[in-house]
Amino acid sequence: MTDGDLETTEATKVVTEGFENIQNPAHRETAEDLSEYLRRPNALIRLIKRFLRCVDPRDRASMSDVKEGQYEEGNIARPGADFGYIMVLLAANEYLIQQEAGTHGRTTYEHLTPEQIVGIAMDWKRSLRQQFVIHGDDHARGPKTGCGHIDNATSGQHAEAYGISAQSLSRALDYTLSAVPDMPDMTILTGKHVEEGVLVVDSENTTIPSTITNKGGKERRFFRYDRAVDRKNLASLLGFLRDTGHSIGHVIDLDTFIQMSDKQLGATLGILASGLPIFEATLAPRQPKKLAYKGTV
Repeated sequence: MTDGDLETTEATKVVTEGFENIQNPAHRETAEDLSEYLRRPNALIRLIKRFLRCVDPRDRASMSDVKEGQYEEGNIARPGADFGYIMVLLAANEYLIQQEAGTHGRTTYEHLTPEQIVGIAMDWKRSLRQQFVIHGDDHARGPKTGCGHIDNATSGQHAEAYGISAQSLSRALDYTLSAVPDMPDMTILTGKHVEEGVLVVDSENTTIPSTITNKGGKERRFFRYDRAVDRKNLASLLGFLRDTGHSIGHVIDLDTFIQMSDKQLGATLGILASGLPIFEATLAPRQPKKLAYKGTV
């Protein structure tokens, strides 16, 4: 993709949808600022697909704790970064186990341990020649990582919402952090959550910064989810499971796998972003940008 593909002759055109349904004045201001930002030349940034980041838009505590290009604004944003894929695999594995309940001990599907699931996710990332990314923050205490997507799922209070047992998730996290030889240093974030909305982006090669500045110089931050690219990754992961002979890849279809991922995203946003407005942005080459208001979390 050339630099010219980032912005086209349609660069300053934005088609909005649902703005007339915004009742909250603060949410309307946020929507108008986001729409105005997208009308600016060079509003979009190129996706850096070799690295992921969490939907958490906070700043890195140190600029020297990660590799060049890692945990930057243009990285693909998905809940939990790469560990989020392990969480989806855990949910898929537990789903298969539940499907066998009542079969009088007959085992039809492969039952994976949390450690095996971590290994599969790491093998998939290596097959893509991509680095595994996970983050914490500088005020996490005790067993918490500082990643809200991970910590809320491991707390045990939201197991049903995430579709994972806290015990399985804790084992997978412990193994990821301590037993995997090529685990990189965890990226540490800092600061408080000051997000003013959720931004879901559907685009193949570009995205919108999680933090924008309005015409008056005020910053607005969003929980950003790069949905289109993440769903391609989910399809890739499911294909890897199928190609390597694992039951999940043969029994669970892509729509169900995506639903499991969406359920976990919804659980995290319901805890961290409750009441915030949701915006969906569709970005396509040589087309006006589309920005839709989708209600509140």
